[in-house]
Amino acid sequence: GNVASERLAQRVPSLAWRGSWRDFRLLVPGGSATPREITISAMSSGRARLLADTTRYPHDQHAFRWRASAQNSSHPIIRLTTSPELASEEVHLVDCRLPCFVYVSASAQIDNNASADADIEIQAQSDIAVIKQLLEASDQEVTLAAGEAQVFRYRLPRHGAEAALFSLSVSSGSATFEVSASADFPDDPKLTTHPAEDVVLLETTAGPYRAAVRSAEKAASAPALFVRVLAGHEAPSTFAIAAKAVNAVKALYNGEETRGGVEARGYDRYRFFLNDHTPRAKGDMLVTIDVVPLVGHPALFVACGHNRYPRLQAYDWRGDPGTRIVFNTADSKFQPGWVYIGITGTGDVAAYTLRVRWSDEVSPDGGAAASLQDGMEELGSVTMGSRQRYVFEVSEARHNGQPVALRAEAMSGSIGLCVLAHSSSGQPITSDKASTAEDCAGLYSIANASSPANWGLAALDLLAIGQIEI
Repeated sequence: GNVASERLAQRVPSLAWRGSWRDFRLLVPGGSATPREITISAMSSGRARLLADTTRYPHDQHAFRWRASAQNSSHPIIRLTTSPELASEEVHLVDCRLPCFVYVSASAQIDNNASADADIEIQAQSDIAVIKQLLEASDQEVTLAAGEAQVFRYRLPRHGAEAALFSLSVSSGSATFEVSASADFPDDPKLTTHPAEDVVLLETTAGPYRAAVRSAEKAASAPALFVRVLAGHEAPSTFAIAAKAVNAVKALYNGEETRGGVEARGYDRYRFFLNDHTPRAKGDMLVTIDVVPLVGHPALFVACGHNRYPRLQAYDWRGDPGTRIVFNTADSKFQPGWVYIGITGTGDVAAYTLRVRWSDEVSPDGGAAASLQDGMEELGSVTMGSRQRYVFEVSEARHNGQPVALRAEAMSGSIGLCVLAHSSSGQPITSDKASTAEDCAGLYSIANASSPANWGLAALDLLAIGQIEI
């Protein structure tokens, strides 16, 4: 019969057998590629038998010299070596002239049911690691035996990328992975990342990324990073590993609205900046992040600068599809600096609008008051009897009698508009503190409202009150 040929570190897919024997051959290379140790193993839901030799014996399994140490088990193993000093009763010496073939014969069956199909999977692994290629943004699904490792190579794009993103999704068992500028994975944080369970994001300034680029420049080759996945020691692991280049994270400004779309299991990333120098950030400032679904069900994850890739497995705040996130800078989880946002589609493609706003003023809807930008139109809506608060900070250029003009236009229904000016100390400087529809009836507009320098005007507080449900 034919003999199936397999290379080292390759896996024969699961097959259904009924106690019959099937033969394979394994090429053991010579020269610098010669492995010192080779492990041949089989896995089955039934009982498997495994034989090997440097000579093929078709239809004569009794002639094979090497038998698995745990014959008639669900996981028989044969260990071989090319070094005489490593040979023993359990480790058999490959005594042919290299390069040569090792022939393997395997069988499997279900106990007490000789007619039933038994699945079996055969694998050969050596101490010479076979490095697999990771293609751009393409998942590669792999199954490893318990405690087994697999190394991958990912070639970095030469231009345009701001970071490299590596993700691991485990469907059975457990696994961890690390990324390095070297295939040897030295224990050096400048060259190799710490082990991770789901995501590693390497920006161009990260040590391993920079080391990979420097190494490629010296060798006049394309830069590459290496990924090593290690299966847990308790059971086999099946996982999908992927790598892709990502562009710079989009920065958001206070009150800015943006639109986006994201695939299922993918992530859109944003960030905004808050630190101790941000106005009123030292106090209790309210931050509101709104995601409005347009298509699908986008989920929202937020984290401070220690986690640049907020996601389902790691976040400080989470918003379910169609909801908002509201947090206070007094929250123990808040850290001054960049705040990162991750948006993913849950189950399908999702499109959305995203808006971030922060203020020490609380809007009646429980979120942060919207900040008005000089000369920019702000769209909003209020229902009958409800209120929406806005804040406009008056710059130094507006002092010394220069006018401030505010205009409100109701596109549907009618609204009431009340304005309350605050001094730089935060105290109101007008006597009218309108807060209800009765205090502010009808459309109220202001034109050429001056701000004398002796007022020390710092902000105008606007309260929009719905009078007709719109």
